Amino acid sequence: MLLSAGLLAEGCSSLGRVAPLHSGVWPEFKPYLDEFVAAAKAEGVDVSWRARALVVHRAGKLMGPTVATCYVTLVGGNEIELDGSLWDRISASKRMDISFHELGHCLLGRMHTYEGGRYPKGTLSNMGRGPGYLADGCPQSIMHPVVLEPDCVVTHWQGYVKELFSVR
Repeated sequence: MLLSAGLLAEGCSSLGRVAPLHSGVWPEFKPYLDEFVAAAKAEGVDVSWRARALVVHRAGKLMGPTVATCYVTLVGGNEIELDGSLWDRISASKRMDISFHELGHCLLGRMHTYEGGRYPKGTLSNMGRGPGYLADGCPQSIMHPVVLEPDCVVTHWQGYVKELFSVR
């Protein structure tokens, strides 16, 4: 299983704002947020207080091939912006991957990770090979910087969830 880096890449939590620009959680995203909070609780992690302050907004076109971006704010809750046109065209498994990935940034403070929390040299040119990848070419973490292939999400979902909430 190889990853396709061409169409979809994800935003990262390195972007900041003083305060959210919007309010509330986009209704289409709410089930993904609820599932994330439940999965965190099942793994012994309480994110409910952060989730209550989170803002999720359906935006217009984001920069580049970015599907979503987490903005870390100084005041109020963190904010996720989703590219609405890309969101409408992707599968349910990619929506789940993107949701958990961005919520990992916004609610857990997770960055894009590989071995030791850093990128191996030539990451995007070595998709599916080397440090940070499983034997079948899937990333070891849902915090991989490129949207995962549906086969990876289906095959490794339980491992991705466990890894997401185990790294502190």
